[in-house]
Amino acid sequence: KEMKIQTETKEESMTMVKPEDVVREYIDAKDRHDWDALVKLLDPNYVSSDPSIPEPVKGIEPIRQYLDMLTGVDMKTRIISMMSKGDTVAAELEVTCIIKHKGEFAGHAILPSDHPIKVTFAKFYRVNSKGLLAEEREYSDTPTKMRALGVSS
Repeated sequence: KEMKIQTETKEESMTMVKPEDVVREYIDAKDRHDWDALVKLLDPNYVSSDPSIPEPVKGIEPIRQYLDMLTGVDMKTRIISMMSKGDTVAAELEVTCIIKHKGEFAGHAILPSDHPIKVTFAKFYRVNSKGLLAEEREYSDTPTKMRALGVSS
């Protein structure tokens, strides 16, 4: 799972993590709502882009605020497929969630529901040389996603 590589000076060695492993840890922490574990996986300049949110979320504190809105959502992510090349990981994901508390998403009120909501989308992640997530980009069908959440356009 881990492999040793030599640094440029060849005096020290560093552990190189697989980008796919970092992404799997991130997804698992998000499903568990373990925000502290999740934030430890992020570069301080982390950027997350989602087509249903007008502006990218940049940095640790803004991402914590974004994650707070997920607190009332039970979710489970199924990785349909995942592949990587270099520092980039591509994943097709299916998220099943149940909204437990009234909340807000992308400026719209979301009401509680006992009915599971399933949303499928693609994400691209970039893991930096320190083994931290530097970037996450989501590509999804926003109108379908918002209808699944009970928001009419």
